[in-house]
Amino acid sequence: TKAKGIWGKISTNSQSPDTLYLYKILDIKGDVIISNASFVGENIASIWVNDSQILDNKSILVSKITNEVQPIVLKKLPLVNGKNIVKIKIISSSTHKAGMMLQVSAKVKKIKEGVQK
Repeated sequence: TKAKGIWGKISTNSQSPDTLYLYKILDIKGDVIISNASFVGENIASIWVNDSQILDNKSILVSKITNEVQPIVLKKLPLVNGKNIVKIKIISSSTHKAGMMLQVSAKVKKIKEGVQK
C-alpha cells in the first residue's frame, strides 16, 4: 500500500531542497523475534519506528566503483505486536521529486488464540 504524506508540504522552489514527510502503519499479529529493514532514499533521511529514531539524518551511500546507490541496512527495529507507526523524513536537493524505498522484514511468533501472556 502507499505511504501517506504528513507534516508540511513540498517546496515549489526547485532551487531549494524539498522535504518530504511520510508515514506508514504496520499491523503485526504476533511477537516480533527478528526485524530488519533496507532503505534507499534521496540525499538525507531520518526514520522513526514507534517514536524511536532508527536513522538520523543519514546521507545516501553511493558505490565508488559502480556509482550506484547502496541500501542502508537497519537491524533490530522496535516493532511490537499490534500497531506500529513508521515515520520517514527525506531531504532532497535535486531538481526532481524526492523518492525512497523502505523494505521492512520481520520474523513473528504467532500468538495462540485464548492463551494469555
